Amino acid sequence: MIHGGAQQNTLLTLAGLRRDTSWDVRLACGPETGEEGCLLPEVRALGVGIDSIFHLRRNFHPWHDPAALAELVAYFRREKFDLVHTHSSKAGVLGRVAAKWAGIPRIVHSIHGLAFDDLQPAWQNWIYLRAERWAAANTDCFIAVCRTMAGEALAAGMGEPAQMRVVYSAFDLDDFLAVRPRMPDGRFVVGAVARMFPLKGHEDLMRLAPRLFERWPDVDLLLVGDGPMRRDWEAWLAASPQWRERICLAGRVSQAEVAGWMARMDFFVHLSWREGLARTIPQAFAAGVPMCVYNTGGAAELVENGRTGWLAAPGDMDAVMASIGQAREDLTHAREMAAHGREKVRQLFGVETMQRSILEIYREMGMAASAPMK
Repeated sequence: MIHGGAQQNTLLTLAGLRRDTSWDVRLACGPETGEEGCLLPEVRALGVGIDSIFHLRRNFHPWHDPAALAELVAYFRREKFDLVHTHSSKAGVLGRVAAKWAGIPRIVHSIHGLAFDDLQPAWQNWIYLRAERWAAANTDCFIAVCRTMAGEALAAGMGEPAQMRVVYSAFDLDDFLAVRPRMPDGRFVVGAVARMFPLKGHEDLMRLAPRLFERWPDVDLLLVGDGPMRRDWEAWLAASPQWRERICLAGRVSQAEVAGWMARMDFFVHLSWREGLARTIPQAFAAGVPMCVYNTGGAAELVENGRTGWLAAPGDMDAVMASIGQAREDLTHAREMAAHGREKVRQLFGVETMQRSILEIYREMGMAASAPMK
């Protein structure tokens, strides 16, 4: 339960279930946290019970993983849940198989992203794909965070079209909609909000930064987030002291603080090579911040290239530079572009919209609303 999109989605789902008193809900998760922080205090504040699955670890492990599967089977048999809803790839595989073996009658899985792609060795993809297909055979319903993820999962042999639903991953819109354009101060701030983790865009940002600084003396870089790659940034700055004053490493911030940091940006970039649909993209739209994002996952479902923002192919630094240059030259027009995406985000990403959609899916599966359900 780190500060991540899938985890925030889980937290909001729990909040929706807690408000509906017909549900008796618990959260099962692994014991690990990390540099990205931990959302368990927020779960406790909801009054949701937390069950730690000792062997459920973040990385694949030849001993912990089978032990986690056995631990989950015993847990599900003991608790006798009516429905199990899993999130994330590894927990999703082990959790769904364990739930089926334990006789849980309804099993739902949320697809936030896919573990297999062209960025990994073929042998890893072979393992991940077969693990996902194995778990899919033990799944009654899938909830994808965007249409792209739903299509890619079906194409990979994960489930059938009748099992697939699309529910966009919500966030609290109000703070973002309240953001006002940054007042001119002679600087142009390019910002990113992402975990400092491989393939989340930080490798490309390190390559982009010198080009930005050398071409435009008024451009600064604001990076919000934390993770193992923070050490890489600190080493980069130590080796490039001439740029130190033009980069701000804001570090880890709470979800409630993200809107405030976006208010300090003139332009938003998200250069992740692997995504379902990054929640920071609709957040930036809601905040009215112009953007350029890599065309990965469901990004194109929100960003209409040249109309609401800019899309770039992964690794295309020239396209990213061009978009920043256009926004810097005519920031008013760039903000008008971002405003076109704001209403769509308002309609699709509201918290109550997501919570209501998930509850409707549960009830479609035969979960009655009149009696307490676990």
